[in-house]
Amino acid sequence: MSMCATVDDLRYTLSPRQWVEHVERRSLFPWQAAVLDDPSPFIVIDGARQGGKSTVVVKPAAHSAKYYPGSLTVIAAATESQAIEDMMKLKVFMGFDPEYPEIIRSSDSLILLSNDSRIIVVAATEKSARGFSQYDQGPRLIIIDEASRIEEIVYTSAVLPMLTDNPEATLYVISTPHGRKGFFFDSMQDPSASRYHIRAPWDVLDLEQQLVPAEPEEAFAAKCAAKGIHGYYSPRHRRLEEQLRMLRRQGPLMYRQENLGEFVEPLDQVFAYDEIAKMLSHSDVAPLNLAAIPVAETAAMEF
Repeated sequence: MSMCATVDDLRYTLSPRQWVEHVERRSLFPWQAAVLDDPSPFIVIDGARQGGKSTVVVKPAAHSAKYYPGSLTVIAAATESQAIEDMMKLKVFMGFDPEYPEIIRSSDSLILLSNDSRIIVVAATEKSARGFSQYDQGPRLIIIDEASRIEEIVYTSAVLPMLTDNPEATLYVISTPHGRKGFFFDSMQDPSASRYHIRAPWDVLDLEQQLVPAEPEEAFAAKCAAKGIHGYYSPRHRRLEEQLRMLRRQGPLMYRQENLGEFVEPLDQVFAYDEIAKMLSHSDVAPLNLAAIPVAETAAMEF
């Protein structure tokens, strides 16, 4: 092996972004580049639909399998069809690299490489995702694709155990929002995670179903940074006419969720999330003063 090849291998091992750009011969979107070079072990991405999240789903998996021989990567997708789609994207991307390890076993759910690395892609049910923690060496990389549509029990009973005594693991939680609940919503509130918010550069005038330019991206990024979040505008959502058609078909609520990455609440929800959180916090509830209640009433309260 030449010295040049050795230097390149080291550079691409340390920088997945540089490897992806070398293989695809193009630059990534700024937010994609930032994610691929993010060293955090816990990365959460709240991204607009069709914003380029597929790059984040398959590229780290392909990188880990090539540059860390014998490693295990698990991708859990929201549906079986999505899992098959992720697997197809993986195989297509691997084909761009003429020096990629040989695939010696391939199916809709498994890739086994000649360097003993494995990539497993499953629909995220508790039954299918459970058990990967049984390997002596746990997954080096875990990716949860469209996490807001995956049941909580998959995360708590299948994903989290894979991180037990596995300090080398990296976890990606990627999705568009689906209400202010569930582990994806909670992950976007977690300050220990490296969090990304990628949205369209427009704001909705709800009453008129119109779009206006959002604040400058630098201002949006600064507001996100104040919350410990990396904020970016999606380059794929800049065409006004296209976004207006989307708004008029989806309606303001769905557009804000799917394209602005907002954790909106269903129209039929009786109490807002903030109201529920306030009630559960008890912060505004005065303590019960039994001394002020007549004796007969306090006796009736005993059991």
